[in-house]
Amino acid sequence: MARYRKFGLLPIIKAYRSKIIITWAMIVIENILIASIPLVIGIAIDQLIEGNTETIGYFAFIMLLLIVISAGRRMYDTRAFGKIRVDLGSEVEKRFHSLSISVQNARIELSRELVDFLENELPELFTAIIQLVVGFVILISFKIELGIASLALIIGMMICYSFAHGIFYKLNANWNNQAEKQVNILNRKTNYQLIRHLNKLKLWEIKISDTEAIVYGVIFVLIALFMGYNLLESASIADPKPGVIFTIISYSWGFSEAGLALPVALQNMSRLWEISERLNSQPKPVEKPIDVAASSNL
Repeated sequence: MARYRKFGLLPIIKAYRSKIIITWAMIVIENILIASIPLVIGIAIDQLIEGNTETIGYFAFIMLLLIVISAGRRMYDTRAFGKIRVDLGSEVEKRFHSLSISVQNARIELSRELVDFLENELPELFTAIIQLVVGFVILISFKIELGIASLALIIGMMICYSFAHGIFYKLNANWNNQAEKQVNILNRKTNYQLIRHLNKLKLWEIKISDTEAIVYGVIFVLIALFMGYNLLESASIADPKPGVIFTIISYSWGFSEAGLALPVALQNMSRLWEISERLNSQPKPVEKPIDVAASSNL
């Protein structure tokens, strides 16, 4: 079992570096194969028009290799990250055993989110980064204007998120503060307090959702402009082949989707940053929950 001086993504990665390096290697191979598919399909389209079927064999090989690696990685991840969750939960309980059961329960649940990010969301971030790099290289190889438009889209997305980062951090902190009170409130067995608690959670969830809607609404406008511009630019290529047009449009859309994953990942990291600070805080015993029955007799 790993011992943690501090809780967070980097300490977990350092404690289980061999397990995580293996899964990262499989993620990179998997996503390089995924990123190559539109290019291979585009080449196959042009060759099929000319009566050549050789590229279909390459496509079949890539798909077979992708299936094997994807299935193997998911089977490995379930076992590796399951072990990390068990160890981390045990360490969190030891760190905060002096606190109320409510806070201990909440922080063990929060610690699992760190591992969930490494298992589920970090691979999506790897996918996004690889697709962005491959997409940019492919698009700029067809026309420099396509590459410039790609950079402009990413910069616009990052600017949008930078304005909302602080808001997301504060809203997630408020939600976590309220969630840590849940077990104590349940122990009081008063329906009024429970409903009030759940309504407060709902309020913070609504505020987080509304902020997300505004940020991603602006980002989708940028994506629409990007796709429209690339459609016009692809039509202006001298003597464009169907496979070339397909490749440009596929990588433009893939680039947009990958770019959208970056703000999502950054938003999740804002939440994980707040969780890490909470887990690394010094334990301070809290007051015991009020005995409602006893207080009513006063």
